[in-house]
Amino acid sequence: MVMLVRVLKSVAGLGFAHAPGALVELEDEEALRWIRGGLAEPVREAPVETATAAPLEQAVARSKRPAARRKEG
Repeated sequence: MVMLVRVLKSVAGLGFAHAPGALVELEDEEALRWIRGGLAEPVREAPVETATAAPLEQAVARSKRPAARRKEG
């Protein structure tokens, strides 16, 4: 099975590198070694991803100015 852990200390090896705070899926045996070694802690629930959107721009109607009058002359 696979276990989700949160990395507590920087961990790097052949083909991987994880910074503190990273969420990593590991095989159970490997995850338990990391937890026992103080490198990671188990994550009980998968994090819920939420979408965020930038605020909408609001269009503003331009006021119509009367056309400039030509000077007669």
